[in-house]
Amino acid sequence: WVMPVMPTPRDVECLVCAGGFFCEGNLAPQRQCAINSWAPAGAYECNICPANAQQPVETPISTLKECVCSNGYYSLNENLSPPCQACPAGLFKEVVGSAPKTACLACPPGFYSNLLHATTSAVCIPCSHAGALRNLTSARGSTMSSDC
Repeated sequence: WVMPVMPTPRDVECLVCAGGFFCEGNLAPQRQCAINSWAPAGAYECNICPANAQQPVETPISTLKECVCSNGYYSLNENLSPPCQACPAGLFKEVVGSAPKTACLACPPGFYSNLLHATTSAVCIPCSHAGALRNLTSARGSTMSSDC
């Protein structure tokens, strides 16, 4: 994009669009990428964060690595960037942010959950709901009522 430079409007200076923004060319000003998308400096279009990942804050981001895993998902990469995998049944992850699988927390003993990509401990069902004839306990991270 170009920006007039003083003293006259005919004098212009070419500027590269900043990271997290895209340029439409000519005299159009740079525009910020939409939420959950990113662009490197000088881009003409924005890229969307991968599935199950999102922009961590509302400020512009300029690399794929800045996209983070949504709650209920963990990073498959050592550098903690996407792609993101769902926390398995019996586990949950409440916070947004890229982290290893260990960030998925287990339902406590005496509870179970068969849901994938759970985002809260509220999905952990007490074994007492599994039936009066069953034990009222289960192992940490149990996934079925039959574990009780």
